[in-house]
Amino acid sequence: MKNFLREFVFVLILVIIFSSIVVLPTLISGKTFYGIDGNIGVIKNLSESMWKFFNKDWVNNYLLGYSVGVPFNVSILIGKIIGYDKVPIFDVFIYIVVSFVGMYIFLRSSGISVWASLFGSVSISLTTMGVLSVLGGHLNGSLGFILLALGVTKYIYSKELSFFKIFVLVFIVGVSLGISFTDVQRTVYFGLVLGAYIIFLTFTKVGKISDLLKYDRKELFRLISIPLLIFVVFFVFSLNSVVGSFEFVQAKQVGVDEKNPESKWRFLVQFSYPPEEILNFLIPGMFGYFSNDPNLPYWGRAAQDFEYDKTKQGMRNFRLGIDGYTGVFVLPFLILAFIYFKTWDKNRKRHFIFWLFVALFAFLFSIARYFPTLFWLLIQIPFFDRFRVPAKWMDIFIISIVILSSISFDSFVRELGKNSSSNRKFLFSLFLYSLVLFLSYLVVLGVKPELVMYFNYSQGYDYNVSLKIVENIANSIGNAFIFVFVGTVVLWFINLVSGIFSSRNSDRKEVVLGSVFLVFLVVVFVNMFLVVKPLFKEVDAKKLYSSNSIVNFLKSKLETEQARVSMYSGLANHYFTFLFPYHGLETIQTVAQSRLFEGYDKLLPLIFSFNFDVMAKFGTRYFLTELNPSDPVFQKLTILNYYTNLFDNLYLSESDRPFSHNIFVYEISNALPRFFVTPNYIKYNGEFEMLLMLPIEVLKNSVLIEKDISDFVPSQNLSYSIKVNKYDFSRNTIIGFLATFILVFLVFLNF
Repeated sequence: MKNFLREFVFVLILVIIFSSIVVLPTLISGKTFYGIDGNIGVIKNLSESMWKFFNKDWVNNYLLGYSVGVPFNVSILIGKIIGYDKVPIFDVFIYIVVSFVGMYIFLRSSGISVWASLFGSVSISLTTMGVLSVLGGHLNGSLGFILLALGVTKYIYSKELSFFKIFVLVFIVGVSLGISFTDVQRTVYFGLVLGAYIIFLTFTKVGKISDLLKYDRKELFRLISIPLLIFVVFFVFSLNSVVGSFEFVQAKQVGVDEKNPESKWRFLVQFSYPPEEILNFLIPGMFGYFSNDPNLPYWGRAAQDFEYDKTKQGMRNFRLGIDGYTGVFVLPFLILAFIYFKTWDKNRKRHFIFWLFVALFAFLFSIARYFPTLFWLLIQIPFFDRFRVPAKWMDIFIISIVILSSISFDSFVRELGKNSSSNRKFLFSLFLYSLVLFLSYLVVLGVKPELVMYFNYSQGYDYNVSLKIVENIANSIGNAFIFVFVGTVVLWFINLVSGIFSSRNSDRKEVVLGSVFLVFLVVVFVNMFLVVKPLFKEVDAKKLYSSNSIVNFLKSKLETEQARVSMYSGLANHYFTFLFPYHGLETIQTVAQSRLFEGYDKLLPLIFSFNFDVMAKFGTRYFLTELNPSDPVFQKLTILNYYTNLFDNLYLSESDRPFSHNIFVYEISNALPRFFVTPNYIKYNGEFEMLLMLPIEVLKNSVLIEKDISDFVPSQNLSYSIKVNKYDFSRNTIIGFLATFILVFLVFLNF
């Protein structure tokens, strides 16, 4: 018990220190993290809805397309207590802590030593996939809760526990999966792996398949009931997300002709992980970081359009950040694990092989278009043919290789003080790796002018961008060398003093080795932190969310007129996901980034892609754009009337100057009030404003769109036969009462 408490306190202190290094400087400075998509406005809207549930004016259940539903949402509570402008900081904090704890529980439950478990936990806690999922608008750092679910599941199957303890732990697993389901696609992928792993653990415990029926019935019932209970708890805590996500994926995808297999295939394999970028695991940042950052330009081919090399049309490259990275030691440990493999017992070999296969399949699924056969088989499974961005499988690959490398690192720890030839081979290989990095760094510096010319002339990049690319490559190789060399020296010293103290039988061995191991963990963490640091874009929260003339104008109009607003602008993403929802403004965006409910080929060019008549039916009165009234396109749109223009500055980042822009405001004729009910609304836009979530007081002021509009076809004259009636409250009193009762029950069930 004493050893357990010491270990627990030690791990807890490490988690607090590491997570504080990331979040405290920003928190103290009064700044926040600028997310890629933004999640503050969404959290604020959802939180206000929850806390004002019994308020008759509760209309903020419009969740801006995020499949949050009514799960147990940590960010809501944090946002209410500390303020919404600090939420992204604490979401990163939550991800680091939860992912660290989840991986540590998993590895320790797998019989991995303390130091090897800490190595795996540190490696996973700052993976760029986790940071990007948080800063990309996915609430709670949901990937952290995936790891927590994995760790607790492993603990359940590795211990002989009472039914009460199993029930409590199963509840934790189910809730963790429910929270992680805010990131639907990743959780679905992980669900496949977790299901396979539970089956693997069951048969590992039972023995042969033929012995299953001979197994103790009480224990057999326990093994079978665990996954069923996990699923039930998960389902309860993600009910709205499950329903909404199922409806959402039924939608047609933008640019996809369902009758054209080639069109659908190209959509599904967009954002495949380029296989050559596996180099990022060995040399972090080798291919750059951001597509739109001139200081850290991305020059790879993720999301590159088909046949771009021939046509030079479409998307050349696009990367939100270095998605796949776990530290410069993880992949070498994985490769060198085969030095130790023959020394392992049968059980460890089984687990290593299982996660090796998971890693292999996940990697092949992630590269999709570059290894089409396997991915084609995957999308034959119903539901999977609706998900694009196969690069998200890299998250499963990363989790797998961290587990595999931790097993290998555990072997290194267990061989200390034994004059092990395996450890010597391992250290020699790491020194050789650092030597290759150093020589590569010198070579890149020597041919720097030639490389700049290559990117400038052969690849067509601007000269200054080409120069930045080459500098980025050189810096990446140099930084990788420093960390690999320093880390290898630390491990070599550990191996050396371990042998000396072992021969002398010194009582100080544990203290000395522990201290040096701690240095190694610091090297691992600092490496991870410096690589992901560019993702943490700090901004002044007061400026980022400060009101401007556009927000003030809409507040004065929409609060009294019960209307919505839409926008066509290069700045639309910032307004829709940051300013508008943060200031409580309801908006509607009919042109989604990836899905629409009408064929892309039927959409009219540019401004005609906005179906203003439909938007008017959905309560949109004002339309904002940089296009001025003299533009010829507006001569054809009699439904739009010029209203006014607004000039303002927008604060986007800490380093850039405020962005000055002029916005023209147009009024849409015959716009209905924003309160409405339509039986198939969830089918129309993938969001959740449906009868179940509308209180009775709102229904009194609603309109009912009776005709099914999910299959309408846009027309040139923008006229549609959509019948709109005043909502008959008396006819639906019972339905409304039942819907409200069910929602109250779900809220209390979750909280």
